[in-house]
Amino acid sequence: MIDMQIRYKWENNYDGNHPIRNFFDWNRKHKPEKLWFRCGSDVAKTWWSASAHSGRVQWEQHDETECKICPREFAKMCGR
Repeated sequence: MIDMQIRYKWENNYDGNHPIRNFFDWNRKHKPEKLWFRCGSDVAKTWWSASAHSGRVQWEQHDETECKICPREFAKMCGR
């Protein structure tokens, strides 16, 4: 996991500092439970996958302004 964090240099994630944590959090909020990451090897497998449909590609292309889930999650965080 630390290797993934160090080697990944993409600035356009939630806060720019913790891409792996943000990726894990995004997975929990946007995927059904059967697709949640269960361990670090699950995260690494989809993170380094060359597939155009990998979780990392989906996360990188995620547009919060178009997402139907993000406004609900933001409201939960704010207590609305």
